[in-house]
Amino acid sequence: MKNIMPNISMHYKNDSVDKNKYIGQHDLEKKLNERIIQLEEELQYTKECLQTSNEEHLVYNEELQSINEEYQAVNDELLKINTQYQYKNQELADLYDDMTNYLDSADIGTIFLDENLCIRKFTPSITKEINLKEQDIGRPMNHISNNLINDDLNMGASEVLNSHMSYEKEIQSKNGRWYLLKCEPYCTVENLIKGVVLSLVDITRSKHAEIEMVRSKERYEQLVENSPYSIYIIQNGKFYFSNSAGIKLLKAKDLNELMFIQYAYYFNIDEEELIDNGVNSIQMHEKTIIPKEDRIILPDGTVLLVEISAMPLLFDGSAAKLLLVRDTSFRIKERLLEEENKKNKRLLDETILSETLKTEFFSNLSHELRTPLNVILSALQLLDTYASGSDVNDKEIKFKKYSNIMKQNCYRQLRLVNNMIDITKLDAGFFELTLQNCNIINIVESVTMSVAEYIKSKSIELIFDTDIEECIIPCDPEKIERVILNLLANSIKFTKPGGNITVNMYDKGENIIISIKDTGIGIPNDKLDIIFDRFRQVDRSLTRNQEGSGIGLSIVKSLVELHGGKISVLSEYGKGTEFIIVFPVIVLPEENDICEVFEAESQERIERIHIEFSDIYSLN
Repeated sequence: MKNIMPNISMHYKNDSVDKNKYIGQHDLEKKLNERIIQLEEELQYTKECLQTSNEEHLVYNEELQSINEEYQAVNDELLKINTQYQYKNQELADLYDDMTNYLDSADIGTIFLDENLCIRKFTPSITKEINLKEQDIGRPMNHISNNLINDDLNMGASEVLNSHMSYEKEIQSKNGRWYLLKCEPYCTVENLIKGVVLSLVDITRSKHAEIEMVRSKERYEQLVENSPYSIYIIQNGKFYFSNSAGIKLLKAKDLNELMFIQYAYYFNIDEEELIDNGVNSIQMHEKTIIPKEDRIILPDGTVLLVEISAMPLLFDGSAAKLLLVRDTSFRIKERLLEEENKKNKRLLDETILSETLKTEFFSNLSHELRTPLNVILSALQLLDTYASGSDVNDKEIKFKKYSNIMKQNCYRQLRLVNNMIDITKLDAGFFELTLQNCNIINIVESVTMSVAEYIKSKSIELIFDTDIEECIIPCDPEKIERVILNLLANSIKFTKPGGNITVNMYDKGENIIISIKDTGIGIPNDKLDIIFDRFRQVDRSLTRNQEGSGIGLSIVKSLVELHGGKISVLSEYGKGTEFIIVFPVIVLPEENDICEVFEAESQERIERIHIEFSDIYSLN
């Protein structure tokens, strides 16, 4: 149609433009008519086609209408399903929120791991012991540090993933808390294992209660086992339990032996009567259950006096009786011991009285001896004054010789008497020191130098040395002098001519050390332990070369210890001896002036030297 219509219009145009030219063409009209007829036929055909097409369109429209109605029904169904899905999604969202809040608020720390043991999710509680952050989701579990003492997390997770079996273990954290580690397989709805769930349940309180219960049980067991009472559990007339004291009381080997013996074999008191007595005591608010006395006859014939108490008890779900038995046979022994103690006390009192009388006797005797000795010495000194003139004859020389012998022996006796008096005072606790803040260096040096000439006369070299010039300590100068003189006298006694005596003093900060060392004959090793014992001597023979009573070193030790010091001896037989004195360096709290050492040539010092050295040199 579109191709024909333009041609028609073109013919009309040509007719209007050039009509006369084509009049002669008589067949033109015919052609046009034919063409028109052809076009009408085509138009008719087109109309028929359009009619058919319209019918088809109607059919299609009806089909489309039907499809549209079906689509509308499907759409309605989809809207309904969508509404249901929205409802389900809301339920899931609410359930997720509930689960999230539950997990966040739960005290049980939980970690969800996938099949590669990488972290999928975790609850905040788990971060108390496992160092997790949101950024750790997706990381392998073995890359995460934790505060657990034994890291069983990865091992437990691997074991559960491989075995598909649950795993539980108690573990402890470094801060002292206890947890129950629970590893469970993560199962899907289709029952597929897709990972592991780790949980840490805090059991600190129950664990501590369990530990305390175990300790309490152990304490009660120790209390029962170590109880002086014999404790038994009696059921159906037989022994079912006994502590060690109970087994020992009945002289059985062990509990198994007792379990085959009837209660009445040992005890003839009705236990029901004992129980009634105990219950009545409790009901009467008595503080203690009054026991009943009984006698036990053992298989070997031994008779024991005992006190028995009993109370009802539930043992292994059945009624039983708790029996407390106390052996009172010791009371007879106590009476015997009391009598023996009274006897021993009486003997001790008599011994103390005897020693007191003896001490008083020695004290009085010492004073009685010292008084005439002092009178004799004074008379001898007076005679020496008369005999010391310029014109001395032979009789006077002999008189002076024998008077010196008398004087030396008086000094010996006076030394012995002084020692006996000091021993008596020391034993009675009446020996007192006159302590002053003194320079111990000056005291020792002065005493040593005061006998230097005498030591030199014995062909013995004396050396004094100190590494400190001054050391102030509280001491009694006269007693320190006596200690040094006694030790020097001992060194002189046992050092041969040509030997040497060394007095050294060392500063050790908190202590000052005095060493008196000689090259004498020394002391045997088996005698070193007795050297400071009273009345003990290294050489006890009647022919010993040096005199002595055996109490000098004992007094020296007592004087050193009264000053808070210590004295010891080192010796090698045949090579020499060293006495070592250690004094603590302290100062008296009183503000005392430092005392001066006595003058070396004072008459009192000379007199004390004569007394201390009376055993080793003559006044001739």
